[in-house]
Parts: sequence; structure tokens; C-alpha cells
Amino acid sequence: MGTAHAEIRKERKRNHWRWSAYLTGAFFLALLSLPTAEDQEEGRAYAAGSFYGALAVPLGIALILRLLYVKLVHRDGRPVISPWLFAIAVPIALMARAGQLSENG
Repeated sequence: MGTAHAEIRKERKRNHWRWSAYLTGAFFLALLSLPTAEDQEEGRAYAAGSFYGALAVPLGIALILRLLYVKLVHRDGRPVISPWLFAIAVPIALMARAGQLSENG
């Protein structure tokens, strides 16, 4: 009975860290995807399109990379959707934001 309880606690702790990683990654991705002042001057629709585009492109690239990694490299049934999507998408969004700011700078 003690080992079953320990397994349940271990799984709860793992789920806690998984959700923490999802939320942290989503926060930083959303933060990096916020429209710039120039985008907001163009209008609300343009700013919304800029925001959703800045979210969709890094997540799409990260999903493709993660899918290739899981299906081609590790064929052990790992889930494609994981916090690693955000770990891949955030640096992509950071590079896009840096390029956008240097262009406007």
C-alpha cells in the first residue's frame, strides 16, 4: 500500500511540473507575441493579426520539429504534444521578435 501511495504522489508531482511548464511556456510565448507600437498604430485588426500570426508561426514550426523528432528519432510512443513544444517555440519567437525590433530600431 505504501508503494501505491508513493506512485500516486510521484504522478501528481509530475503532472504539477508538466502543467507548470505549459503555463510558463505559454506566458513567455504570448509575451513575445504581443504586437509592437507600430502594429497597434495600424489598427486593432492589424495588431490582432500580428499577435495571432506571431503565435501560430513559432508553434507551427515547433509542432513540425517535435513531430519529426518523435516519429523519426524516438519511435517509442512519446506524446507529440508536450511542454517541449513551448521550449522549441519560445526561442523561435524570441528570434523573430529580435529581428522585428532590429528592423524597426
